[in-house]
Amino acid sequence: YNNQWMVVDYKKFVPGQPLPDGLLYVLEQLPASEFIFNMSGSPEQVKKFGDWFTYDKTPRALIFKRDHGKVHDMDSMIKLMR
Repeated sequence: YNNQWMVVDYKKFVPGQPLPDGLLYVLEQLPASEFIFNMSGSPEQVKKFGDWFTYDKTPRALIFKRDHGKVHDMDSMIKLMR
């Protein structure tokens, strides 16, 4: 699966004015970095719901950690992605 997140800082929006830097972040995979992890509120989600909201202990992360070494060509990559 693929995730896309859009984070909008409405405090930076002024109607009729050019859009300032930092108003919109488009994230293709969340979280991709510690900054994004923290900015997205993920630490609070981890406290509330557990490992599902971590970047290294979700089921998908654990599958890739376990099976990445089995990828040696396009067919094995496709098999892993399915």
